[in-house]
Amino acid sequence: MAIHSDLIPNYIESASPKGLRILMFKNNAKLGAECQYFDIQSYVKNGKTVWIAWFYQRLGAIGDIA
Repeated sequence: MAIHSDLIPNYIESASPKGLRILMFKNNAKLGAECQYFDIQSYVKNGKTVWIAWFYQRLGAIGDIA
C-alpha cells in the first residue's frame, strides 16, 4: 500500500485472535473499505493478553482533529 499524507496509522485491539478477526471485519464494514492490517501481535496488559493489529486510515474518515 502506498502511503499518502492523508493516511495515518490506527489500530484495533481485542482479548483474543478470533475477537481481533471479528473486529477486522467490523472495522472494514464501518469504514466501507478493505483495510490492509499489519504488525499483528499480542502483549500483556494488566495481566491479560491483548491482541493488536495496525492499519492505515484516511484522515477524512476520522473527522475533525482538534
